[in-house]
Amino acid sequence: MSRFGSSLPVCARIRPAYQSWTRFAPRRFNYTLRGGDPSESFVANVRPVFWRPILFSVGVGVGTYGLAAYYTNEDTRKWAKSLSKDAWWRTGGPSGQEMQRARKIALHRYLTDELKGMVDSTKHWPTTIRVYAQRAWITFAEMVLNSSDGRRAAASIVCLNAAIFMGWQIPILRHFMASHFLHSPLSGKSYTLLTSAFSHQGLVHMGFNMFALVSFGSAAFDWLGTQQAHVERQPESTYFYHAFSFYVLGGLFSSLLSHVVAARFRFPRMVAALTAGNMTGATNGALTSILPSLGASGAIYATVTLSALALPEATVSFILLPWVQVPISAGVGSLVLLDVIGVMRGWRTFDHWAHLGGAAFGVFYYYYGPELWNWTRRRLAQAMYRTKP
Repeated sequence: MSRFGSSLPVCARIRPAYQSWTRFAPRRFNYTLRGGDPSESFVANVRPVFWRPILFSVGVGVGTYGLAAYYTNEDTRKWAKSLSKDAWWRTGGPSGQEMQRARKIALHRYLTDELKGMVDSTKHWPTTIRVYAQRAWITFAEMVLNSSDGRRAAASIVCLNAAIFMGWQIPILRHFMASHFLHSPLSGKSYTLLTSAFSHQGLVHMGFNMFALVSFGSAAFDWLGTQQAHVERQPESTYFYHAFSFYVLGGLFSSLLSHVVAARFRFPRMVAALTAGNMTGATNGALTSILPSLGASGAIYATVTLSALALPEATVSFILLPWVQVPISAGVGSLVLLDVIGVMRGWRTFDHWAHLGGAAFGVFYYYYGPELWNWTRRRLAQAMYRTKP
């Protein structure tokens, strides 16, 4: 039985407390809560949009997936051409493993040249500082060189999440961040479905999510790369773009599911309470049922679920109980079951619908994703390079 080298943290897409977000909430929502005709003003001014977020998610998802396939095809075409030129006696094109090996050799040469340049530029530095700087560069270069495309993709996503987290920590930017990186179904905005999937206000929240991404996301991304090694599928020189698009699609789908549930089920219940004259109950429902949310855990649930399906013999340990090891399927199943209970019980601390949406996307992509990716790349190549089917 293989051991999955990571712990299972409690990753969650959270709902900020009411006091911490109403200062940045849409003006029409705050105005409605302050007074006026309860039923008429609330329904007229605060109505969650439905079709626009769906169209946005489909458009951005298809565009992101298509761009990932395009850049993968371009990089593969470049390396296939380079290797075919060097091996003119071959009748067939190079395999994906050969192209990935050539990319790694080229990266090694680049990092070696950069090290030589650093040695030349620091030769006048004090000896102690120069030695530590060169050792730090060598350590970094070895880490980059020995990392797979899946781990590089996970590291890039972590850096992007960290940059957005830093924006939350700057007081002058908090209004901007809450307006553009916090998704509220009542705001009328669609693009925050995507931006909120990279957004974290708290360090602990981001730490848990990014730990899960590096641990499970790298394994899930590497599995996606191995699926293209099959003979009947298109060879590829890198799966970095595929991995990044998987994260984006998982985040979009999970955010969209949470939005649809709020717009189609929770909001009508609030309106019904208003029309019945229960203003207090409706206002409380607005504050507890349709809170804004942010966090990467929807996308991370997709990667965790994909890892559990792709590596069923792996074992994990919970971060708070590292000495307890359980099969990965049991660990992930427990988290999904907890979210199902949260939906049934009406818990509001975490966005359980987003978690379940991410898990559902991971299941879907395990069964249909590799073929869908291969089909997209092949069709795009036929359209751009006029290749035969």
